[in-house]
Amino acid sequence: MPSDISGSIVVVVYGDSSHVDSFTDYLDAVSNINVVRMADGVNLEGGNCYIASAKDSVSMKPYSAHYAIRQSIATTGFGPVDMLMNSITTVFKNRVAGMILSGGELDGEKGINAIKQNDGLSVVLNSANCLCKEMGENILRKCMVDEIVDEFDATEFITQQHVSGNGETTTA
Repeated sequence: MPSDISGSIVVVVYGDSSHVDSFTDYLDAVSNINVVRMADGVNLEGGNCYIASAKDSVSMKPYSAHYAIRQSIATTGFGPVDMLMNSITTVFKNRVAGMILSGGELDGEKGINAIKQNDGLSVVLNSANCLCKEMGENILRKCMVDEIVDEFDATEFITQQHVSGNGETTTA
């Protein structure tokens, strides 16, 4: 990712918190952008990537002039990706692009549908490029998707959203 992206990137990783901590540290060390482990009360800032474990159960809440990540109680029928995408699109409406990369869980469907209802963009990584195909394939069966991207096109897509959005796009 280029160092001058204007919006925020928010990621949910299915994995143990300790593995997500290590993965976040690694990405921060090798990335051009600041990569931060999500925690309760962290404010989203443009130009940063925030990573949460699926076990964190987080959502975004507007707070004064800031947008804070808050620890949430799991909601029945909503996976962690659904919860986060729903909360982000509720605040940012059509300035959200939701991207499903890979996953073995059936999560993200409600989040992608909420993004589409708010006129945001939905993107899925081509399942041929996925280690775990179930999440993306489920989204393709059940949701309207604007684009299917290959692994190398995913970075370009995210970069374009941040350039064309002039700081108004949040990628979840």
